[in-house]
Amino acid sequence: DNDAEITAEEMARVCRRVASSASGVGGFEVKGSLAYLSRQGEHADDDLSYNYFDFVAELLGRERHEVKLFQYDISGGRAWWSAPLLLGQQMDGLWHTGIVVYDKEYWYGGKLFESTPGMTPFGVPVKEIVLGHTVVTQDELWDFLVTELAREFTVETYDVLTHNCNCFTDEVTQFLLAQHIPDEVRLQPEKVMDSMAARAFRPVLNRWLGGFNVDGMDKARATDKQAAEELWSCVDAGSLVTFSRMDGGRPVAAEVLYKEDGICELRYWEPNVCGDIGGQLVEGRGIPKTQIKPLHRRTKRSKPRRAVNVVPDQDVAHPKLLDSAPGSCSVFGFNLFGLQVCSGYL
Repeated sequence: DNDAEITAEEMARVCRRVASSASGVGGFEVKGSLAYLSRQGEHADDDLSYNYFDFVAELLGRERHEVKLFQYDISGGRAWWSAPLLLGQQMDGLWHTGIVVYDKEYWYGGKLFESTPGMTPFGVPVKEIVLGHTVVTQDELWDFLVTELAREFTVETYDVLTHNCNCFTDEVTQFLLAQHIPDEVRLQPEKVMDSMAARAFRPVLNRWLGGFNVDGMDKARATDKQAAEELWSCVDAGSLVTFSRMDGGRPVAAEVLYKEDGICELRYWEPNVCGDIGGQLVEGRGIPKTQIKPLHRRTKRSKPRRAVNVVPDQDVAHPKLLDSAPGSCSVFGFNLFGLQVCSGYL
């Protein structure tokens, strides 16, 4: 029907054709097709559709996980009558939210928490909204929280109006699904920010909502800002790292050329587009530490140097492509689900 998607029934038909036409053990597409067919009964009643990336994910054995938004009314049901008086706005609730996926709930309360769904200090959720399905794995999400968001979402940076739990769930939803949480939640602080009541209660709410720990929560874990900073401290010239050009973007392997304060300059391999063999070395400046993940490996570089021929303050969205003579480097790069893997010498 020209909508660039196929139904679950059409997906099963394709997988059966792939599985039946293969001989012997087959490649990843055969194994992925058989795995999908074995799981098909789990989603028999779901109104699922698959775009091209979902299709490839299934063939590579990436399972789709349902993503939900749990909404908790921290006013205890009082918002519907008290909000017009105190905040000048009609509201169904004062929302704290968590993202539920992989049978775990992820939320921000000073630290970033992973806990049993519905077993947070906020009681029973008032609403449970299905946001979609993701092929991101649980390990990949936790890695994103530890290496990127843990530095941004801390006890010190919590603010009930400008940097709260809903800001966190929106970031996670963009990472998992490339979409925002509902505007009812995401834009709620903007509606009340100028009210006297919001300014008066702000310090109290910051201390309460931004000061949780894992004590008393069964099977829970939290991110550690200090651990994230220790990872950054081990990065210097010659370190091999992965980084993302933007929050939630695909990770790219790179060599660190220079580091200062909370940023660094990198050199990395950029394969040609459209799958053509070859590529170019790229250098970029201004990459923040929140986008860096150490690989705990090094090149032979011992002395730092600045990225060359790069316009000052240029970010990695517009890097300098470097001409490299044949034999000057030996790098092999390939893409696998957005993960750009490089091996060899930079």
